Amino acid sequence: MNRNTIALIYTGILTLCFFVFGTIDILDYFIIKIILFLALIALLLYCIYILVDKNENHPE
Repeated sequence: MNRNTIALIYTGILTLCFFVFGTIDILDYFIIKIILFLALIALLLYCIYILVDKNENHPE
């Protein structure tokens, strides 16, 4: 599976979680906020990893 595909799937899951948790009113719970924030941080770190790895493998 392509790295970009993995990042897009992860982003879709994260967006769906925000929507579902907001709809059923559990987005206000502190633990849910922490879990979603950590998932967002993980996504950002993965995207940075993809960019750095791509630049190392294919220097211009």
